[in-house]
Amino acid sequence: MARRRKTVRRSGGTVVIRERVAPVRRRRASAIMVASPRRVSRRRGGGGHRGGGKELVASVIAGAAIGFIEKQNLGLPSIPFLGKKGTIALLAFVWRKNGGPEWARDVAMVGAGLSGYQFAKDGRIDGDDE
Repeated sequence: MARRRKTVRRSGGTVVIRERVAPVRRRRASAIMVASPRRVSRRRGGGGHRGGGKELVASVIAGAAIGFIEKQNLGLPSIPFLGKKGTIALLAFVWRKNGGPEWARDVAMVGAGLSGYQFAKDGRIDGDDE
């Protein structure tokens, strides 16, 4: 490595003398340290996932709950264009947002999916015209 100059010329002809505050210390690299996997934090994209098969089982149970509620014929009013499944999904969504159980979110998601499927397939949703 080249030696550093002790003086520097600036515009206007002034000469600045540099003084070394401390000698340059050289360290030699010791063994390479590998970070433990525990310290490595990687950002994960997307929202929080519950994990593997739990989502599938929750969807199946939520679909069964929607079928059970429709079969009971509880006298739930059918909101126009949403139908019975959409109404159940909307009620479950509002219930979850106001402190309801975690599975109410699953019922809302599956109900919305079933409503969308039926609308795309038949052009209407069951209970829409009643």
